[in-house]
Amino acid sequence: MKLFPFKPAIIRPICFIGFVHSVIIFLLLLMIVSCAEKKVKQEILVMKDSLLYEINSDEPFTGLHKGKANTSYIEYEVVNGVKQGSFKLYYEDGMIQMNGTMNKNKNVGKWQYFYRDGSIESEGYFVNDLPEGKWTWYYKNGNKKEDGNFELGMRIGEWEFFNENGKKDSSLNFSKTDSSIVTKDKLP
Repeated sequence: MKLFPFKPAIIRPICFIGFVHSVIIFLLLLMIVSCAEKKVKQEILVMKDSLLYEINSDEPFTGLHKGKANTSYIEYEVVNGVKQGSFKLYYEDGMIQMNGTMNKNKNVGKWQYFYRDGSIESEGYFVNDLPEGKWTWYYKNGNKKEDGNFELGMRIGEWEFFNENGKKDSSLNFSKTDSSIVTKDKLP
């Protein structure tokens, strides 16, 4: 004897509703995954008369350029065909490799370089495309590796070198006239 003769009739709509929900969830997940995998369209720029242009265009390019450089990804701002503003280079896994600023196609301001794990490798300043002022290099553990000053792109004055534990190991003194080593000190 059946206690609930109407049970199969109830189960069918519930199963159908469950099936519809499953299909809807599957389609939503498929849509999310397909959207996440879309790649940013990369412009192909060409250099003409020291200016950047999109292929088949007579107007100098303005906008954010994203492209590939060897195994790295590059991203920089362009205004009227000239690199102007933020400049970034990324490792193939998306981690930042280099970060700085361009002004009229030249490196200016603070620049930072990074190891693959995201830790800082070096940092310093550029003026008119030349290293200028204090620059510092680091070991992957974050301890200072070396530091010193540049003047017009040349090492100048005392440069200090450190071991991986952060202890000063030696120093070099560079001449202002030819950036040759004037003195070399090795610490005990």
